[in-house]
Order: sequence, then C-alpha cells, then structure tokens
Amino acid sequence: MKKLNKEEVAKLIKLKHYTYKELAKITGYHEKSLIRLNSQIQMNTFSVIHRNKNKRPYNYIDDKERNNLIVLWNKNKYKTYKEFYYALNAKYSYSFLCKILPPKKKENFIIRKAIQDNIIQYNNKRFKILNGNIKHHEKVSLNINELYIIYEGKKYYIKIEKQLNSKKGTTKYF
Repeated sequence: MKKLNKEEVAKLIKLKHYTYKELAKITGYHEKSLIRLNSQIQMNTFSVIHRNKNKRPYNYIDDKERNNLIVLWNKNKYKTYKEFYYALNAKYSYSFLCKILPPKKKENFIIRKAIQDNIIQYNNKRFKILNGNIKHHEKVSLNINELYIIYEGKKYYIKIEKQLNSKKGTTKYF
C-alpha cells in the first residue's frame, strides 16, 4: 500500500467520515500520527512543508574549510588521525576527520601479533627472526621487500620459514 501525501491525508481527516483505524489502513500512516495531524489542523498549525527545509545543517563545513584541513594534514607530520584531532583541540569530531582526510602512505606494515617467540606471520607466510628475541604480542614493523623488521628502533633480519595454505585467503596480523 502506498502512503498518501500529507495534503490528501488532511482532506480525509477534515471529512470526518472515517475512524483513525480506518484512516490508518487507507493512508498508511500510524493512528498516533493521524491524531497529531488532526490536532494540528484544529489549532491551525498544520503545514505541508517540513520546518527544517532550506536550513543549513548544524555540522555543515564548506569546501574551503575542508580543503584547509586537508592541506594542514598533509603539510604537518602527524602520524595518526588521533594526533591531528588533538592538535585541533577537538574542534571537529574524530569520525568526521577520518572521513575527509586522505590516508598516509604506509611503507612498512605493522605486525601486532607474533605467533611464538621469534616467529611472526604475514600474508600466509611465517618468518623466523634470526638475530633477536621478540616476545609474543609485541608490535614490530615489517618491510617485506628487504626481509627485515624494525623493533624498538633496531633492525632484525628474518627469513621465510613456512608457506601456509589458508582456506579463507590471506591472513594478516596488522
């Protein structure tokens, strides 16, 4: 059933030939909405136009200001959106900044989980750390092209230990 527009519903209410239940079935409106419309008609406050029409949203930001934020983000060396958010003194919401700001280019991948001591996994490959001791659940930066990781500012070399076959596709811990 197609919902009738407000003007047609107001005409039916003014006729007073139907109960609210019957009008609800005919119009597709809820009974409470019809009661509210009837009271608006009786008090002469009924309007077809919504009150928020042609009003600017409270969270509106123009293109010039948006571009200024993006330029400021690219010009300064903020590592994360959170850091930039705090630098702006929370003038804009964090989710808004995440939507408009371009992502930083990642040269290194962050591995958040080591499988065991000195073994990490990335892209269905397990890597053995050759010259270091990294515990379970430590964060490391992995550079796949050079086959080394960076942990606490030091470079540790790694070698591929095992190629895994995953049914779900590639497994990534980052």
